[in-house]
This record gives sequence, structure tokens and C-alpha cells, in this order.
Amino acid sequence: MFYDLYIKKTNTELIEILNSDSYQLLARETAQKVLDQRKVKYEINDEKPSLKGMNCFQLFDKLEQYGIKVYSSRRKKLIEINQDNSGLVRSIVLFVLSSISLAMILTIIFNIYSGTYFWSTGSRAYILRGLGIGTITFFIVGLMNYQKDKKSKVKILFAKNTIEIRQRKIWERQDFKFLLNKSEIEYKKINKRYRVFIPHKNRRIDLFDFKDNNVGNKTDDFVSILIEKLNKEMKTVGNKS
Repeated sequence: MFYDLYIKKTNTELIEILNSDSYQLLARETAQKVLDQRKVKYEINDEKPSLKGMNCFQLFDKLEQYGIKVYSSRRKKLIEINQDNSGLVRSIVLFVLSSISLAMILTIIFNIYSGTYFWSTGSRAYILRGLGIGTITFFIVGLMNYQKDKKSKVKILFAKNTIEIRQRKIWERQDFKFLLNKSEIEYKKINKRYRVFIPHKNRRIDLFDFKDNNVGNKTDDFVSILIEKLNKEMKTVGNKS
């Protein structure tokens, strides 16, 4: 999608795209590919100095760039993270489309047996095959979206030395509450997604997750510094309480 456009750009323009947070990941990767093909030397700006100078609240505000809703207040000593997956809405739409396709199939079959359908045998077979594939596809994709649907809300309350987690997956809801100074937050990268969680009783309680949208080590550095500063802040709260 970007390649034909980017091969016409100058090396300077491609390097700017590669290091800009305003471009999506595919655009940056394409710019990097063209530069590598041209054997151009370039540097990826990983923003390490600016990240190192940020406090925990400022780092959490940067999660907005990854599509996560964050409210932070240093005065209130509060960080609130909201993450919603619209899988339920998508699954309902797909289930409706699957039902419509199935209803059309049944209508055609009924008309065939009642002798009121005037389309040729070949046309009927073609339409039924298409509707059958549509019915199955819409149902399977809808089921996959339904299974992935989730919503989470995380409150990190430094003043109360607690972290509160509320999760919903499909219709099930779970609430968790941990002491900050007794918890350790970790993260794991799976493919291009980062999963942030608290290990608890041989399981992982998810706080939030997001997709890497940077070329190079920008996101790796960001997440590692974020978790490091958060855990340090949590231990500081514990020592004061």
C-alpha cells in the first residue's frame, strides 16, 4: 500500500517518516524497507533521554498514543486506565448477518419445494452455495469476536496503597484488589502486542495490553521504563505507609 508511494520519496523524507509517531507502523516499516534497499545509513530515534526524564504519571499519559484511555492526577495520586474491546458489538452484527443469510437459504429451499421459484437450477445452486458460505463465515467470525470481547478498568491509588482491577469478559465480571507494596507488575511481548499484568496464584491478572506501533526499540524502551518506574513508585508508597 505504501511501497509504490515511498519509493518516490527522498531519503530525508523516509527517515522523517521512520522516526515520526504520527505514522502508523506499516508506513514506518515500509520506509525502513525502502531505505534498506537503497543501502542508506540512518538512525532510529528511540527517545531514551526524554523517557528517562519522565515521572510515572507522564509515562502513563503516553499510553494514549497506543489507544488506551488514561486519566492521571499527580495531585490526587491516582492513575486510571480504561480499555474496551467492541467485540460484543461486532459479534452481534455478524450474528445478525449470519441469521439473514440462513433465512434467505430457508426461503429459497421453501420456494423450490413449493414450486414457486422460477430461477434456473444452476442459478439456485450458485446462490445457495454463496449464502451457505456467508452464513458459516459470519457465524464463525462473530463467535471469534464474541470470545475475545473484554473490558477492563484499572485504578492505581497511591494514596490508599492499592490497585483495583475490574474485568469483564463476555458476561462474566471479576474484581481484584491488591496492595501496591505487595505487588509486582510485569509485562510480556507476544508477537506485536504488549501484555501488562500482575502474577497472582499461578495466573496472570491482566491490567491492559496494546499493540506495538513503532519501528526499532521505542516501545520496548517505553514499556520497560514505565514498569520499572511504576514498581519503584509502588515500593516507595509501601515504605511510607
